Amino acid sequence: MSKGVAIRILVVEDNPHQATQIKNLLESNHYNVIIAQDGKKAIDLLLKHKPSLVISDIIMPVMNGYELCEKIKSDINTADIPVILLTSLSDPEEAIEGLSCGADSLITKPYNKDFLLSSIEKMLGEKIFPESNSDKLSLELNYDGNKRQIRVEPQKVVNLLISIYQAAIHKNIELVNVQDELRQLNERLEEKVEQRTEQLVIVNKELVYQNREKEKRASELLLANKELAFQNCEKGKRAHELTIAEQEIRKLNVTLEKKVIERTRQLETVNKELEAFSFSVSHDLRAPLRHIGGFIDLLTDSSSKKLDAEGLRFLKIISDSAVEMGKLIDALLAFSRLGKADIRLTMINSKSLVTSVLKSFSEELTGRNVELNIKELPGAMGDEKLIRQVWVNLISNALKYSRNVKNAVIDIGGKTEDDKVIFYIKDNGAGFDMRYQDKLFGVFQRLHKERDFEGIGIGLANVNRIILRHGGKCSAEGEVGKGATFFFSIPFI
Repeated sequence: MSKGVAIRILVVEDNPHQATQIKNLLESNHYNVIIAQDGKKAIDLLLKHKPSLVISDIIMPVMNGYELCEKIKSDINTADIPVILLTSLSDPEEAIEGLSCGADSLITKPYNKDFLLSSIEKMLGEKIFPESNSDKLSLELNYDGNKRQIRVEPQKVVNLLISIYQAAIHKNIELVNVQDELRQLNERLEEKVEQRTEQLVIVNKELVYQNREKEKRASELLLANKELAFQNCEKGKRAHELTIAEQEIRKLNVTLEKKVIERTRQLETVNKELEAFSFSVSHDLRAPLRHIGGFIDLLTDSSSKKLDAEGLRFLKIISDSAVEMGKLIDALLAFSRLGKADIRLTMINSKSLVTSVLKSFSEELTGRNVELNIKELPGAMGDEKLIRQVWVNLISNALKYSRNVKNAVIDIGGKTEDDKVIFYIKDNGAGFDMRYQDKLFGVFQRLHKERDFEGIGIGLANVNRIILRHGGKCSAEGEVGKGATFFFSIPFI
């Protein structure tokens, strides 16, 4: 759609600030905008100026957005005008109402500007045909124990599901961006705490040095007192000064301890808020995904015979994408919970644990030529349940990325070094480019394409988080086409 043509858009919004905001956005993109404060005034404007598209809020006085949309779609003179409803999508009832009134798209508030503009351009580029009763299907929706009968076109359901799915994708992207910002803030806070702590330690050392100097001075005064009786008064004064200095040092030490405790508390609070935010937003994303899955099932059961092959393909793409997003959300929740789980330290028999984990992959090993070499595995202090998860992820990766090798070889071992135990797992699989090794342990970071190796990029992030909580460290070495070696260490307790 050319931006040089003055396309008229009717915006129905009772909030003056939001109305002005969306008007400025559209006019800056060369659209001609008309504002109506409620549904009734919008109907009057529709009679005078037939717009190319209507964008309407839902909750408004006199006549709400659903009622307005239903009137537009029921009038043969305006039925071909696309209608976009702005909604919070916090309740499945909103999607049902949108279907019932004939809305062409639902966009969540607060909206993403680029997403809103692309949706408008898409709507203006599509031909909207007035609905006929013969094209509509009668659907019985059962939500929260309440049954409701609506009539709607199958294509309308597909379009609405796609718009809801796209909105969910944008919300997920915003979530990832916010998490990155919080992580960066957390890192900067840690740096400031560390710098301030180092400064306070230096000050404390200077005070200790001054105290020692004063002690030397007091010793000199004691020697002088033996020689000169009249200097006894000076000795008392010096001793008093020394006492005051010691008190000042104690106060400074107490202040230093309080500041370190406070900085630590602030850092813990930021981490807890980050984990709570991830859990809350991920949990909130489940609602629109459930809506998508439910409507797809309804549409498949009631209208699959009426959809052509392209429509069925769209349904499958939406369904598969919703399942994939569900896996991403589950993985994000699991990653968030790792930060809350209590560490229960016990002495772990590493060889027994690895052997047990390998048994769980017996089905995957069936039919494959894999040489497993389990070498020395020292015992270590750790949470056996969490360390088991580490081995499951690392062994699973080694099997997955070596499955295209005719004769796969996997070595597992460990050694005791200084104050820690170092474990490793090595394979001769796909390997990776060492230039990107800093991305290996990041959340949702992948170095291979989805079509080559499945996965969502959370396994190694979980491994890294578990080992960090044990006070250890993860690292990796690899070469493309020649395999990879992953290391993790657990310190002695």
